[in-house]
Amino acid sequence: MELRRQKKTLDLAYDFFVRGKSDVSRISHHPYKTVLPAAAENYFPRVLPEAKGISSAHVAAFLDELEHHPRVNLHSLTVLADGAVIAECSAPGYDRAIPHVSHSMCKSVTGLAIGMLCAEGKLTLDTPAYSLFSEEHLPSRLSAKTKAITVRHLLTMSTGVAVAELGSAIEEDWVRAFFSSDVRFDPGTDFAYNSMNTYILSAIVGEVSGLPLDEYLTPRLFAPLHISRFFWERCPMGIPKGGWGLDIAGEDAAKIGQLLLDGGLFEGQRVLDAEWVNEATATQKVTPSEVGDFNYGYQMWSARDESAFLFNGMLGQNVWVSPKNRIVIVSNAGNTEFFQGGGMLSLFAKYFGAGFTRAAAPLAKNRHATARLRRAQT
Repeated sequence: MELRRQKKTLDLAYDFFVRGKSDVSRISHHPYKTVLPAAAENYFPRVLPEAKGISSAHVAAFLDELEHHPRVNLHSLTVLADGAVIAECSAPGYDRAIPHVSHSMCKSVTGLAIGMLCAEGKLTLDTPAYSLFSEEHLPSRLSAKTKAITVRHLLTMSTGVAVAELGSAIEEDWVRAFFSSDVRFDPGTDFAYNSMNTYILSAIVGEVSGLPLDEYLTPRLFAPLHISRFFWERCPMGIPKGGWGLDIAGEDAAKIGQLLLDGGLFEGQRVLDAEWVNEATATQKVTPSEVGDFNYGYQMWSARDESAFLFNGMLGQNVWVSPKNRIVIVSNAGNTEFFQGGGMLSLFAKYFGAGFTRAAAPLAKNRHATARLRRAQT
């Protein structure tokens, strides 16, 4: 099976790079597209950093260092402290109020849907993944390792399944491709980041709830958080991709970060189970050092020093949360890194991480520092 996929992949690459063909598609699929409505009004209040015990000079220095970092190509940034925006900016040609591609950042949102299904009693983390699909979606034979894959293994990127995101370019039935793939190690014994794990979680949401992932989340997550402007791409079989394909605005992504920071509460209402939030944001799987400064929880990253947790997408799409300082930072960018490299996240930690402590009370306003911050945001 893997040899067949490898040949199809090589054929696709040959057509594109050697023969120069512009259309090398191996699937009969037209991408989903939509037009999102105009930007909504800001949700979070805007305050000076001093109101939250942080000096404007400190925030301005942070923005200045981001701007001049050689490997940071920022599109937009939002910084919240205690649920209020203390800094925001957009690069020329970008607007933080316009939905932005999130890449893998949306994996964390998919993980929240699994937590909701568990809270509803419709799913357990130790359920074998294949058992949630009807026979028509599965290959005729399943290996012992494939049968051993559980929902927990999908959440923690520890399935060992070989077929990865590249397989989506050569296969139409991604569920069948996943369950017919080789499994490279015993599930649960190692960490191997793979977007197809998240896609299967999205497919599970559909199988268990009877609703596609985005429709399942609308009344349970998006509506309570007043998020109406989003779009999630679907696979050739009509299933939301789950691990990528979500367009969402920075202010709305910040709401989800704030929801987790507040233990699953939003506007005083319970949206997520508190125990799930604790488990999802904590280390569930230790990752190899080359991955970066984060271990893995349930479809999100947890700092090795436990000072922060993170939704992360390639090229600089982030929702970074510091529980100690009650800071949420949302970034959209076109950086050079695939995941946690490149310097941006290290600057988040440098200015607002474990080594930083907010003042216990509001600080006195400083007009010179405020003017410096205003310049840094433009």
